[in-house]
Amino acid sequence: MNKLLSYYQKELFFLKKHGDEFAKKYPKIARRLGYNQGVSEDPHIQRLTESFAFLSSRIHQRLDEDLPELMEALLRNLAPQFLYHYPSSCIVSFEPDKNSSGITSMYEVPVGTSIYFKHKSKTTCQFRTVYPLTIVPATVNEAKIYYDNLSSLWRIELNLKVFDGAKFSLDFVRFYLNGPSTVTGIIYTLLCDEVDNIILQKNNDVLYGVKTNVFGAGFNEGEVTLPRTGNVSYIHNLTLDYFSFAERFNFIDIKFDSEIELCSGDSVRIHITLKNSAGKYEIDKIEKNVSEELFRVNCSPVVNLFEKKSEPLRLSDGQDEYQVNADLYSRDEILIWDINKVILHRYENDLVRQIPLKNLFGLEHSFIQQSLNIFWHSSYYRMPSERSNYEENVYIRLSDDGGVQARIMNGDVLSIDVMCTNGNIPSSMNIGAPDGDFDCDIDIANLRITALNRPSRMLPAMALKGMNWRIISQLSLNFVLLSGTDGAMKLREMLSIYNYNNNRSISIYIEWIKELQITPVSSRLSGIYPPVSARGIDIKVILSKDAYMHPECFLFCSFLDHFLGLHAPVNSFTRMITVFEHDENTRRIWPMRAGKLTWL
Repeated sequence: MNKLLSYYQKELFFLKKHGDEFAKKYPKIARRLGYNQGVSEDPHIQRLTESFAFLSSRIHQRLDEDLPELMEALLRNLAPQFLYHYPSSCIVSFEPDKNSSGITSMYEVPVGTSIYFKHKSKTTCQFRTVYPLTIVPATVNEAKIYYDNLSSLWRIELNLKVFDGAKFSLDFVRFYLNGPSTVTGIIYTLLCDEVDNIILQKNNDVLYGVKTNVFGAGFNEGEVTLPRTGNVSYIHNLTLDYFSFAERFNFIDIKFDSEIELCSGDSVRIHITLKNSAGKYEIDKIEKNVSEELFRVNCSPVVNLFEKKSEPLRLSDGQDEYQVNADLYSRDEILIWDINKVILHRYENDLVRQIPLKNLFGLEHSFIQQSLNIFWHSSYYRMPSERSNYEENVYIRLSDDGGVQARIMNGDVLSIDVMCTNGNIPSSMNIGAPDGDFDCDIDIANLRITALNRPSRMLPAMALKGMNWRIISQLSLNFVLLSGTDGAMKLREMLSIYNYNNNRSISIYIEWIKELQITPVSSRLSGIYPPVSARGIDIKVILSKDAYMHPECFLFCSFLDHFLGLHAPVNSFTRMITVFEHDENTRRIWPMRAGKLTWL
């Protein structure tokens, strides 16, 4: 609103200045209008001038904001991730009671499972799970890191205790690293990059025939926080997650090459021996922070998104656009995040015909050949608000394929499926209740669902930040540009667009990138039979020496590896090589990546 007031004052000043010039040039006409030094003495003329200034200020503001409707239509097809707010999110733990839950085997919780906040409010805040979750009837009852004087190496030991009465087969365990970033960053790096060997022990027996691998979780296509929109690569949403919800990457998968049969009261001890180089991370400073609370099983990220049917809209020829309301009785607590589906209900021949409508700015226009030529498109009007920094009203319009208002029949009704969020309400709720923070329809008795961190505030869409032309310019960036002398600068610019909230810690990570060198190469692809060679690109990223000992450096490089893999040429691959300034001994070659395919 302050921005609009500034435009309004500029328009008033302009009218006063030019009104004075008009009075000097045409004094007779000015006298009839009552103008004196650019201001009319007639109050009706003053109100008319102020009204004109208000209308002009809105037009001026919209022009300066790069015509939002045009930008929205362009971004919806080319970069839809920039159009959506990042909803409130957090990490939750699903804790079945070991004595009374009755769970005897692993329980699958699919992606998108709804959970409901236990908070007394007019509207219940609803979240959905982000990762596929397997609830294991076991708990971590011991975890430690220590220095082994005999081998002069650091070791990590984890013990998993099975519930009484349970019986299941285990082929992997997913841990969430629950703690301060200074601790979790180092543990994440140690487990993903500094493991020398792993020994499994079931009860008192060593499982020599079971090989074990450790991976960082959260980089797969089905693990992004926000629903996929448009035809863009999931890496764009992954990038948005890294800069907006980095906690969701603090998951570690320990996978076994064969299943381990477990039953009531069994324990699985995981002995992890670290490489000699692990000592550079000053592990002794975090040794006391490593306990069973750091390694949590049965956890998943959740996001404040849920599907809903909006209030039905009765159409009429005399109305150009219609406001979409998710719930008329809870408008202050439910925001429309996106429109999923629009259906036109038309009464014909004593029957109600349901006609799905397509987005005017979408890519589906094949049914235009039918007699019905109606498309929908939405617009968003935003005003300041205490509940979410702005008030956002969503309107829908119907038009033909040329953008002209569509012809509507009497009695037509629109039903709209929408994706909703609760804005900033979840971030203000209290967490840590003894009986859990969430309810769920999962068929497990005495299941305690607890938030491990406070739900974040909703982040407004990037397109609201006055960055539209920076966003559009990013769409033209490619390896031809990045391969120049200023490639590192352009890569930093690409990443900084996603850090639109100016998070200082993220800005430091981006500034670590000092130089970028791109070299065409030919290499044999491992893991493929018969062996074949392909042409690809080596991307050497030279990082600041300040990043060498930073606990978050390895996770940042892992993200960068996936991000650069997005730009792999057709029928080719990228291979990232990282090295720290002035120290070639720190050189690390990352896996080859062809788009979302990894050769190991």
